[in-house]
Amino acid sequence: MAVQLARTRGAKVIGTASEANHDYLRKLGAIPINYGEELVENVKNIVPKGIDAALDAAGSEALDASIKLVPSNDRIITTASRHHVEKTGVKTVVGERTQA
Repeated sequence: MAVQLARTRGAKVIGTASEANHDYLRKLGAIPINYGEELVENVKNIVPKGIDAALDAAGSEALDASIKLVPSNDRIITTASRHHVEKTGVKTVVGERTQA
């Protein structure tokens, strides 16, 4: 959903996923890229001028890559790495889970 919303706003979206999910990301309008040690370098190759913002829904490895790629940590949101919020200044959108 985040990809689709960003695309409707005119954003160029890079989505990290395993090779098996690359076609799905393309259908959503994202540029697919593999996870892994070369993630930061691969993103820089796709977008040499840098990226404006990032959404982390994968965890600390993806969040660490986002911190290296986005010029300001307040332009990063995580749904998966709440423990990084206080020490890095990234934002979170995780709510309290209740039975209701």
